[in-house]
Amino acid sequence: NPQRIYGGAQDNGTVRTLTGGLADWASIFGGDGMGPLVHPTNPQRIWAQYQYGSLNYSSNGGTSWVSATTGIGGSDRRNWNSPVCFDPANPTRMYFGTQRVYRSTNGTSWTAISPDLTGGPAGGSSGQVYGTLTSIAASPLDGQVVWAGSDDGRVQVTVNDGAGWTDVSAALPDRWITAVRPSPHDRATCFVTISGFRWGSPLPHVFRTTDLGVNWTPIAGDLPEVPVNDLAVDPTDPQRHFVGTDLGAWETTDGG
Repeated sequence: NPQRIYGGAQDNGTVRTLTGGLADWASIFGGDGMGPLVHPTNPQRIWAQYQYGSLNYSSNGGTSWVSATTGIGGSDRRNWNSPVCFDPANPTRMYFGTQRVYRSTNGTSWTAISPDLTGGPAGGSSGQVYGTLTSIAASPLDGQVVWAGSDDGRVQVTVNDGAGWTDVSAALPDRWITAVRPSPHDRATCFVTISGFRWGSPLPHVFRTTDLGVNWTPIAGDLPEVPVNDLAVDPTDPQRHFVGTDLGAWETTDGG
């Protein structure tokens, strides 16, 4: 039901409208709201998260909640906005990131399927945690292919369902990976968006690989010199992409 819209707001929790209206948004979970998820075939199943990976689950449409982090190491490093996603080809499988990738088949208990995929722990100001995964995505065409990006510039990929991981980030800038987005058109193609905000670097970094990360091509083109935060590929047109930046949303119809 596309009229049911969910969102997270810093300091204002997780909110939603069930009608698509302007005046009936309601809070369903507190804390700093991150990116909520709704199960694609059962709208009663909802996941909401607040700061540092505090993931929670509701089986009754948001009326009540339970913690959904069983199996995730208590000493693991978790990003302020920890990545969590469905396997688009198999929504019974979900992924969650600390410094490692975890997988779940029930949405509440998790098993690690990777080692530490970052450069290790690093301190930060104001209690920030660094050395964490910031984005995870499974290929919609092959569930064996899973990508992960980190806050310290690493991009890693597995092509065998987590049995082995390969660091494919040597040619990428050493900056915060904001999104890894596998192509819905080609198994070996993936896009990476990058932000240099933490380093005072405004350059718009967007990269594409067509060979599972062996080579990367910059496709920022004529984007303004601001951090890029996310990317979506049109599932009906492999040349049409959208990016969200610190200066709004942008579209390309020629592959960048």
